Amino acid sequence: MSKFGGMVCPACGAELELRIWYDGCDWESTAGEGSGFDCSVNMECTCCPRTYPIGRVKREKDFCENADSTGVYRRLSKMQ
Repeated sequence: MSKFGGMVCPACGAELELRIWYDGCDWESTAGEGSGFDCSVNMECTCCPRTYPIGRVKREKDFCENADSTGVYRRLSKMQ
């Protein structure tokens, strides 16, 4: 954890920021193609180019994990 309580990059120690962006790739979710989970949710390092995929959303209240990175957010939280 950073001095402000946020998550930090395990590689360089800089703070991570949450980014949500539209990519239209709903087939990368565990819900599959046509599900509408077409916005990617990532934690991105503020210092180095590393990006940690978390999951996908279609609306604020809907969330679905990425099919190929299930459990990444659990591993990141254990690194603190």
